[in-house]
Amino acid sequence: MIQYAVGDLFDTHLPVIIHGCNAQGVMGSGVAKIVHERFPFVYQKYHEYCRRVDDPRNILGTWMAVPTQRYTIVNAITQEGFGPGIKQVSYDAVDNIFCDLNDIMNGQGILGLALPKLGAGLGGGDWGVIERIINHRFYNVPAICYVMDESEIPKGAERYEPVE
Repeated sequence: MIQYAVGDLFDTHLPVIIHGCNAQGVMGSGVAKIVHERFPFVYQKYHEYCRRVDDPRNILGTWMAVPTQRYTIVNAITQEGFGPGIKQVSYDAVDNIFCDLNDIMNGQGILGLALPKLGAGLGGGDWGVIERIINHRFYNVPAICYVMDESEIPKGAERYEPVE
């Protein structure tokens, strides 16, 4: 089950951060923009990955992991395009990614995954739907959703308390 923490996603002590990306090779807003600015080599790998395909739909629902000095950043291709005002996130893509990551992370003994409300901000998706997908597909590895304000934590949700 997803647990919630208030704070900066990039201050996590967890070994993996996942965020949603489009299939166009553009990280121009939201969490992706922060990744682009703080980790230019992560952006470059993502951009090259997207440019290798003829049709962006071919990479929808895939992901790529790029190690940094502090943690591994997973660029999850959860939306084909980008732009305001419409739902961009693909729930099927989110489902595919978390199903795949569950198997890999369980096999590697990874201790946890940090994420924003992936796909629910600029991606336009319904966080309740996305949360149910992640909870259904991703288990045995803690998933900690970082939010900036207490009001963003769903009523009755479990809080994350890091062990010092």
